[in-house]
Amino acid sequence: MLELLWDIALAFCPASVRTAHRPHSTSRVIVAATGTGLLQALLCSWWLFAGYRALLALRLAKYGNILERGNETTQAWFLVVFFIEYVLFHPLALLLLYLSLEGIVRFLGGLCFSEVIASLPVVLAFKANSFIRRRQTERKIAPLAAIPDSFESLADGNRVRIASALAKPNWTASLTIGVHGEWYEVEREETGTPPRVYVYVLRRAPAGKIMRAYEEYSPNAPSA
Repeated sequence: MLELLWDIALAFCPASVRTAHRPHSTSRVIVAATGTGLLQALLCSWWLFAGYRALLALRLAKYGNILERGNETTQAWFLVVFFIEYVLFHPLALLLLYLSLEGIVRFLGGLCFSEVIASLPVVLAFKANSFIRRRQTERKIAPLAAIPDSFESLADGNRVRIASALAKPNWTASLTIGVHGEWYEVEREETGTPPRVYVYVLRRAPAGKIMRAYEEYSPNAPSA
């Protein structure tokens, strides 16, 4: 049961979420997207037109005598005008109209193309959560980013030790690092003492090394 609910929930999520959190059954997610899309379209349409009927009853009570004197074309145009008024001046109606159309698109996407189309409100919720977490992370690391690296040349003259308050995830064995006009490569990583807990020992790159990636490093720059 939990596996079924998990796959149904993923049917509303963007592809990036389904990649990070794999469904139990890809085919079941497609079926769930198709079914929930149809259900979404039907429920939201019913809710939308239920509200429209309530508004229409009020407008007919007010303008009924005038409309009765018009022809069918005039009456039809007034029904359209009342519907536009309902959608434009009632935020819930506008949302329901969108969700109805989205449900149709999700239903047809799953039925005709076997494609899972995410729901926009869910996508926006994930983006908002990602933005908030990113800002929290930035505020957390801001004091550490201001701490300059510790730079030390080792006794053999071919190695340097760099201690940083922040990790350097792109410093891998395939990266060539330029320091004071010399080329180095990462030999190993160590754990240092706070606040500079990320320690990288670099050795001089051998002559003729094929450069796959390059980064210029300034020992006096703050951690990054």
